[in-house]
Amino acid sequence: MHGPQEIWGGHIDARSFNELETIKIKYAEKVIKVFSLDAIKQMQNLKKLYLQEFQLAEEFIDPVGFYNDEVENLALLPQLKKLVMDSFPRLKWIPWEELALKNLRELKLSKIHGLTSLFPVSVCRRLLNLETLHIIDCEKMEEIVGGRSWDTNIVEVNVEFPRLNFLRLDKLPAFRSLGSNNVILEFSSIEGVGFGQFQNQILLILLQKFQHVKNLKLGGCEALLESFNLKGRAYAIPPRLRKFTLYDMPNLQRIPWTVFSVKSIHYLKISKIHGLKFLFPASMHSEGFVQLEEIHINHCNDLEQVFAQGSIEVTSNNATSTTIVLPRVKIIKFKDLRSLRSFSSEYYNDVELPSLEEVKIKDCSMMETFSYGSLSTQGSCKIRMDWEDEEECYDLNAFITKRKEAKETKSTEGETSREEGETSREGAKGKSVGETSRESVKREFVEGETSRGAKGEFVEEDTNEEDVKGETIGEGAKEESVEGETNGEDAKGESKVRQVEKLQMYKISNRVAKIRLYWSFNYVEVLETS
Repeated sequence: MHGPQEIWGGHIDARSFNELETIKIKYAEKVIKVFSLDAIKQMQNLKKLYLQEFQLAEEFIDPVGFYNDEVENLALLPQLKKLVMDSFPRLKWIPWEELALKNLRELKLSKIHGLTSLFPVSVCRRLLNLETLHIIDCEKMEEIVGGRSWDTNIVEVNVEFPRLNFLRLDKLPAFRSLGSNNVILEFSSIEGVGFGQFQNQILLILLQKFQHVKNLKLGGCEALLESFNLKGRAYAIPPRLRKFTLYDMPNLQRIPWTVFSVKSIHYLKISKIHGLKFLFPASMHSEGFVQLEEIHINHCNDLEQVFAQGSIEVTSNNATSTTIVLPRVKIIKFKDLRSLRSFSSEYYNDVELPSLEEVKIKDCSMMETFSYGSLSTQGSCKIRMDWEDEEECYDLNAFITKRKEAKETKSTEGETSREEGETSREGAKGKSVGETSRESVKREFVEGETSRGAKGEFVEEDTNEEDVKGETIGEGAKEESVEGETNGEDAKGESKVRQVEKLQMYKISNRVAKIRLYWSFNYVEVLETS
């Protein structure tokens, strides 16, 4: 980069930004001011803005020349719909008053440690179309809406986010409330919330505030769930959940299902709860997830089975097994469950999945069969294991057992082949020292070329989530997400070094619709032209 103060000066004509719709900037570690006024004024059609890893940035917009008669009332970024900002440890203020905001629908902020509140009251009146709000890992964040406004003194005020559909708050150690004492917040359209790593008292207040939501994500709240296990606090959990996610509770050993209205749940996701040996007690088969359609379980190190061993009725000669019936389950996905052996416990449970359509199993090396008891499905389903192609399957138990045996056979053959190869190499007398040296130099050159542009893509979260660590930006998150392909895929073999050499002469055409800027590598990559 040409200097530590700004990105745009000298390399790119600010007038070229007029037709840009998407900008992504990552690893601008020496930048102090993100945008010059001349550049941001030209971004009249910008719809998506992603900014990540601005370790020294103190200003979102360079204030030089900003407060004068010509630009004081200028609403910047009038078409902006999505703003993602991650890792701005020195930034203490975002100039919302200078941004148009009327079209903003999605806002995700992460690791902006200088912010104590997000919006002044006056700005909230312009966030009429905001639908998604994520605030993750902001150390000093105390509230979403502060009581101060830049243009008026407020005694008490109602603030409404009329179209906000999903709110995610995660890893906010200083958080006290949604709004300051003189601000009353209303969320008339909200359907989902995600809360992670709060003190019990604050989390209970938040849950009470959003009793009407249908989508709930909870993370890092082991103490609260343990208290549910001991005392039960069904009043704290929204009663009509359709989507339910639990994540990031490594020591939790039992989920207090009795405090959740499981009969209404359609979608269930469990992630990074390593203390679980089983997900459901056998008694839940009778209560039933009668509406459940999707089960997603990943990264639970000690999970051995989904349903615990059921009770059995013993007669003189026979044992009658418990039957697990999940009448509407269509999709089951297991990922990175290193201890998982089966869906149900050994020999005692029969399973009925009459609506099953899709099964995906990845990195579950201990899984021997789907169910040790009988398994009933109506017709076939699609199954995909690890990196293999999707296949049509009529007998899940037989399919998984066969794949397990084939993998073990292949592993044994591979060990034998490696042993033979080592013996063969020991007997051979190798290549000359000169040939070996030349190959080593060539290999180092290729690896060096590859590493120049492979530092990674812009990560938005979801992250998901979902993830789901909160589907972090970069969580959530996410539960909620990596955008784009890897640098290696984008490059398609073209050397990044050549692009660096051309940078000093490079100008962005006004026909460019999408660009990605990697200032740590000193090159501009054009993704798409219109």
